[in-house]
Formats: sequence, C-alpha cells, structure tokens
Amino acid sequence: MNFYHLYGALLQSDIEFPELEATSPKKKSSPILVSFFRHNFRSPFRKNGTESKIIRYWFNPAGEEVVIDASHAGAFRVHFKKRTIEWKPCDEERLDLARVIVKGIAMGLLLSHSPSFLLLHAAAIGHKGKAILLLGCQGQGKSTLAAFLSNRGSSLLSDDIAVLRLERDCCVVQAGPPEIRLWPRTISLLKMDGKKKEMIYVETLKQRVVIEEGALKKAAPVDAIYILNRTKKARIRIDTLQGREAILRVLENCYMKTIKDPGALSQQLKLTAELTKRLPIKRLNYPSGFLHLPRIRQALLRDSG
Repeated sequence: MNFYHLYGALLQSDIEFPELEATSPKKKSSPILVSFFRHNFRSPFRKNGTESKIIRYWFNPAGEEVVIDASHAGAFRVHFKKRTIEWKPCDEERLDLARVIVKGIAMGLLLSHSPSFLLLHAAAIGHKGKAILLLGCQGQGKSTLAAFLSNRGSSLLSDDIAVLRLERDCCVVQAGPPEIRLWPRTISLLKMDGKKKEMIYVETLKQRVVIEEGALKKAAPVDAIYILNRTKKARIRIDTLQGREAILRVLENCYMKTIKDPGALSQQLKLTAELTKRLPIKRLNYPSGFLHLPRIRQALLRDSG
C-alpha cells in the first residue's frame, strides 16, 4: 500500500505514483482510497460496437458517485461520501493514463464535493512566498503562461486544478502534481524539450511535462486571482473586478457544474462569495503570441507585488 499527499489530501493507493512524494499515514487520518475494483462492476454506458474516443460521465440519481468512462484507460468510480476512487482497467492496463485520470478528473470531482475545498480550473504559480492564480476558459493560455513563469524564477504549484481552502486569516492553494500540460509546439518554443514528457490522452496531442525542479510541494497563501483574456490588441491592461462581476467570473471557472448535490452546491457558492471578498479579482488583458510573454510576466509580477 502506498501513501501520498496531493492537493492537501492523503491518498492511500494500490496504484503507484512515482511522480508524487511518498509519505506515512498519520493517526486519525481519513485518506482517500485509490484501488482496483474488488468486485464485479457493470458499466452504466452501453457499448455500440465502436470504441469511444471521449471521456464520459454518469452520475447516479442520488448524486453520491460518478462513473468516468475513459477510452484506453478503463472505468473509474468516484464515491464522494466514502472518499474512494476505484479503477477497472480495460483490456490493456494503461497505468500511465490511469494516473492522469486519478490525479486530474477523479480527484477534482471528489474534492469538489468536500465542504472544506473550493476548486477552480486554474494554474497556480508561487512567487516570493505567495501564490498567483491564473483563471480562464480553454485556450486562454493558463498553462503556457504558468510554464513561462516557472521557467523564469517563479514556481509551479498546480496546473489545470487549483484546490483552495479558506482559513481564518488567509486563503491557501494546495500543491498539485509537479507537472504541466502543454502542446508540443509550446514545449519547443519554451525550450522544455529536455524535460520528461508523457502522453495525456489518446484524444489530445497535449503532453504531460514533469517539473522535477522548481515545483512547490507545500500550500501557499493566495495573493491575487487573474482572469485571463486574450485580445488582438498589443496593449497589456489589468483591471480590478468588483462585486457581481467578480463573483460571476470566478464562478465561470469553478467545478460546480459537476455537482449534483444541493448541499454541496450551496457550500461551493458560499465559498466563492467569501473568496471574492477576501482576494483581489482582476482581469489580465493581454495579446496572443509567444513574443509578448516577457512583457506579460513583467506586468503580472509588478501588479502582484
């Protein structure tokens, strides 16, 4: 049995995660259990004779669990109250793809149902002891900007998923896996070809780049949240969002769309409202193109202090 820390939670796993730092269980700890199916399991998805090339989800009517059907990896059942993730491999045991699902989608869905955490689709970067969150819809360049920053003095905290905990005097973001997901062209232009790379899914050309040095392993207090907005203009502008607009922009990047339980959904809404009261929410308007990244980095770090 293996034990790991991930997103501030303790994992007790049958599956090994070489990229995560191993730890020892503590007394009275309540780990998330990651295991192979130990009993018969019938997938809720009907087979149509052709292999699916997408990731599908099925939530049971009670909203207590979700089944993730991933081509080339198998089926995963996530039970929110029991805090378990079970994996039924397909014909070929693809541990590499299973690890990606567990660390990403499965953990995201499970932790989004925890009353203690608020989950955002974001990249988190550490700088001078504090964290900066980069939010934005798909294609806005969160991972590209995070990779550029981590290559130039900042540290990667997490990519794609930011797990936040609101404490009495601050808001902290938990450390995720020491890896970032990038397109091959981005890897080449950022000169990250020498780093360890693995495929993520069959459905995408994106690759998982392991950050062996420079990734933070501990939670950090959040200094500010930036909503990324690519524009056709060359000017870089940072605007502070207030009130309703700040809440709406954060909600657009929450994991709440997958929550079916009314109680869990209500708690996530409360955490989001409280988050926007405590932290500055800003919109970073910036031009597309790798040549602009140095100016964007300079503007971002100057604004965050």
